[in-house]
Amino acid sequence: MKNNKKLILFFFFALLIGTLIGAYSLLQIISHPIQAESKNQPVSANFYGKNSPIVEVVKKVGPTVVNIKTETRVAIQPFGREFDDFFKYFGESSPFQNAPREQLQTGQGSGVIISKDGYVLTNEHVVHKAEKIKVTMSNNKEYTAKKIGGDPMLDLAILKIDDSNNLPFAELGDSDAAQVGEWVIAIGTPYGYENTVTVGVLSAKGRKISGEVEGYSNLLQTDAAINRGNSGGPLIDITGKVIGINTAIIPFAQGIGFAIPINTVKRVQDDLMHNKKISRPYIGVYMSQMNDEYAKYLKMPKTEGIFIEGIIKNSPGEKAGLKRGDVILEINGEKMNLPDKLKEKIKSFKVGNKVTLKLWSDEKFKTISVKLEEMPAPDSE
Repeated sequence: MKNNKKLILFFFFALLIGTLIGAYSLLQIISHPIQAESKNQPVSANFYGKNSPIVEVVKKVGPTVVNIKTETRVAIQPFGREFDDFFKYFGESSPFQNAPREQLQTGQGSGVIISKDGYVLTNEHVVHKAEKIKVTMSNNKEYTAKKIGGDPMLDLAILKIDDSNNLPFAELGDSDAAQVGEWVIAIGTPYGYENTVTVGVLSAKGRKISGEVEGYSNLLQTDAAINRGNSGGPLIDITGKVIGINTAIIPFAQGIGFAIPINTVKRVQDDLMHNKKISRPYIGVYMSQMNDEYAKYLKMPKTEGIFIEGIIKNSPGEKAGLKRGDVILEINGEKMNLPDKLKEKIKSFKVGNKVTLKLWSDEKFKTISVKLEEMPAPDSE
């Protein structure tokens, strides 16, 4: 009997001690969150702390991001053309014929300094036709900027600010090497809130927005918050290199923003900095993606390539002998299956270059050479 009492007391005290130890451990966890050992610490364990790589990137690149304010003269018709026409109908002059027909319109956006001597990269739509351009740095120092070069089709522009000091500038990365899912950071001036930082991931590459802007056909997509005023600011990878220039959003969506790949910028950077015309080589064909129905009709061995729907008159393609119904399989030995991919590939060449196309034409394989020419301006076609 005594042994049983001793056994019961032993289990009671053991349970009591175990409960106290458990309660103490739980209290420690609540009061002091577990931190992994430095060598075995997961990448995300301290990702958002004071030593986060994001914090370091912002410290490094933040001073290179600028706020851009513009003044643009726009035409106005105070009372509408119909009002003036009403007086003309009765042979009278409108009492408001001498009223101001223009007014200054203010606008703003973002930009990023890309050289120590003050070249600033931004969107063309931020500074288009601006009479005055003012650039403000993160230290509140202001400059009057001059637009050096711009291209509406790519929505890119280069500004120049003068300063005797060496300005901080951002390093341009490689947008082709960027991976979907990697962390990205956007810095800009959304709705006038200067030097705003947002974080997200690279959601997709090669996105297209409908419209006439050429630069909107091969975009980076991100869920880092991009709002009105972010246009022209940088999209940065976790190493602190610029991989894109923020340019557009879908206003009725959340977490869908777009940036022009920095490799597109690199292709035309020198021309923009020297105010040269952007060269646009082209073949001159209308294309669509192949499908099984087309392949069967054309008696192709398998479904592949890009279907030519039409040829532009007097274009390089027509001169080389391309015709409607041909299928482009390769360009310079590289397989092609998407029209947008072929367009981007052609942009990598220069006007005057010759490219070799492998085709399926008249129920057989064929190889032809096409000399690329300058794409005509839209109004001259």
